[in-house]
Amino acid sequence: LNTNTSSTRYWNILPVSSSSDNYFCIKPTITVNGKYYATLYADFPIKAISDDMKFYYAASIYNGSVYCMELTSGVVPANTPVIIECPSADQADNKVDIVSTTETAPSANLLNGVYFNSKEVKHWNYTEYDSNTMRLLGTTSDGSLGFVTANASELTNSSITANTAYLTVPTGTASELKLEFATAGISGVEADKQATDIYTMTGVKVRSNTISTEGLQPGVYVVGKKKVVVQ
Repeated sequence: LNTNTSSTRYWNILPVSSSSDNYFCIKPTITVNGKYYATLYADFPIKAISDDMKFYYAASIYNGSVYCMELTSGVVPANTPVIIECPSADQADNKVDIVSTTETAPSANLLNGVYFNSKEVKHWNYTEYDSNTMRLLGTTSDGSLGFVTANASELTNSSITANTAYLTVPTGTASELKLEFATAGISGVEADKQATDIYTMTGVKVRSNTISTEGLQPGVYVVGKKKVVVQ
């Protein structure tokens, strides 16, 4: 932006590309067990360019944990709040590209997001943080990755920082919820999968000798050694 004192202002528009010096990247905000995480909410779709970058959404809350599932295509549709696992602490190694895509957002995402935080400028576009119904990505008291009640240092003028995703929770929810990674519910037995028993998270067996979750009530189940979210 040309900031001279004349009545005319000029914007210098430069292309953004992962192959140029003007690239879009993700800056991690949380480090847990040698892995780096951030959240993002944007009105344009992106795809991973750097290797080993993963995108997740929050599918379910159960028994003090948030169960997240991966967007396995490596593409985040527009207007989709996500958790990002980054391959590096250096944001230059966490490149993404803005893309055009027809992919749709996941139907059951418990995350919401903030586009702007402009509390100090004239249009006053911001989202005030509510500790009763909002949790931000952070670390729990035992050092695990989770969604926790924010402290003042994580906010901007008591509001959620721009382009941040947050978890919406009912009033009365615990101040911290551990994050667990799960797979999607399996609709039918696959030939290359070994049949097993299916249990609820409280240890009640609901099916024997199968991996099919079709027809089960929505929730989190244990299929073999994996946590599976049925929606």
